[in-house]
Amino acid sequence: TEVEHFLSVLPANVKEIADHPLMIQVNARGTDASGMGDSLVCYPNWPIKCTLRGWLTFCADIHALPEREDLWALSHCCSLAGESGQAQRDKLQELSDGTGSALYTDYILRQKRSWADVLYDFDSLRAPGSQLSSLAVLLGLLSPIRPREFSIASSPSRE
Repeated sequence: TEVEHFLSVLPANVKEIADHPLMIQVNARGTDASGMGDSLVCYPNWPIKCTLRGWLTFCADIHALPEREDLWALSHCCSLAGESGQAQRDKLQELSDGTGSALYTDYILRQKRSWADVLYDFDSLRAPGSQLSSLAVLLGLLSPIRPREFSIASSPSRE
């Protein structure tokens, strides 16, 4: 499934807890307590208790195309322990920069790269030492699934 594919590109320590119960705590400002500030907004309609697999299935929009600011945030999650870490961080920052709009358009928009695709392409995000191995960071990066504004079932027409 798509959730399985997404889990497969996460750091190993995150994959291991996919079916363990999680407690999502939100402080008064709407952010988690990890100390990374407003970049880790937890949305108020998220469940307080769930599993990571359930959260990815029913709450997080893993099909969304990452925005430029998401790529900037991801660049700070790259593990610099490996030889490609700094180069991948620089590439993510270049993609997120306004002057690199053609790169962003080609890489994300034209190719329709989802979060899983980006996580797969940048292996330093899965490497030991990556900030993405923190669930708080993952919770903050992914936006919630947007509600459908209109469907045929909600149409007032009875024809």
